[in-house]
Amino acid sequence: MLNDDDRFEIAWGAGAGDWPAELDAVLRDGRPSLLIVAATVDHAEMQAMARGADFRILDMVPLAEMGDRLRRTVGVDALLIDLRGLVPADPRLRAALTALLAWPAWSDARPLLLVDVTAVDMVAGMLDVGLDRLLCEPCLSEIGLALCLLARDSTVGARLNDIGRDSDAARLEQLSVEVRRLARTIDRLTRDEPGKTGRILRDREQTYAPPPLANHARSEVHPTDGQAAHDAKSSAGNSASRAEVRALLQARRLRDRFLPGDLFADPAWDMMLDLMAARLDGKRVSVSSLCIAAAVPPTTALRWITQLTERGIFHRRNDPDDARRVFIALSEEAADNLSGWFSAARRTGLRFAG
Repeated sequence: MLNDDDRFEIAWGAGAGDWPAELDAVLRDGRPSLLIVAATVDHAEMQAMARGADFRILDMVPLAEMGDRLRRTVGVDALLIDLRGLVPADPRLRAALTALLAWPAWSDARPLLLVDVTAVDMVAGMLDVGLDRLLCEPCLSEIGLALCLLARDSTVGARLNDIGRDSDAARLEQLSVEVRRLARTIDRLTRDEPGKTGRILRDREQTYAPPPLANHARSEVHPTDGQAAHDAKSSAGNSASRAEVRALLQARRLRDRFLPGDLFADPAWDMMLDLMAARLDGKRVSVSSLCIAAAVPPTTALRWITQLTERGIFHRRNDPDDARRVFIALSEEAADNLSGWFSAARRTGLRFAG
């Protein structure tokens, strides 16, 4: 069977009418192409999910061969790269990220990267990709859903030049068909079917909870010149104080000791409070640390960070001293609004610290 690299060599040496039938079938295949890179090449589940999402799998190569494979690849619609199991100190991780950046077609690629929470800062920092392109310690159904969305985006991008030829009704019908196909695929990935003994794709039952506030891992302290003035302002009742934010965070963690934590999942609020506490302490918060503070699965936390960044509530900042780290901070407007909330709550008689 011909692969996509062969078609260019054959096309230069033969007339269009002499092309082999296999090559013609490849050229006529309208499905988006996908290159899968993984530490091992026996990821049958990912291949099955990619085909279920209607991808045409270009190749599946081990991580060690990624650089060579990319050098032989002119272009591909999407990349699925499994970096799980690699920590920042592992030279294979830096080599893989460097190979991606050195690939001429990298800027046009649609990557989906599977990472552990320990490596998320380095991957996001070096590649400068949106956090929505990272799946942090995902379960199988999360990978399947992400592949379906990636295939949809790749198909839409490939057809933008032809969309003017279709009528509005045809475009709506095409969109309706795509939504139904996506729903069926997700249903197959998450449904337990009676009578079948094969491995069922389903979410892992996991509990994500941040460590006690006093033990929360942090980056280095960077005091600000206006910290003393801010503390004076806080004591006058016009802003939030360090003690108040810490007390509220501690109360939220204490609640989880007596009641089921999933009753109160509120990652946006938990992350905002965590960033406010860091701001008042003059500390910087990494992406991985903020994921822990969210008390939800890491991939869910990354989605929230992406949304809150797009809405201007969070700011993403690269570390000027280390390209492998990315920090998240509250925007000035969000910090002012949060301080205003503490002030308003204080006026109602609420107290967050004794």
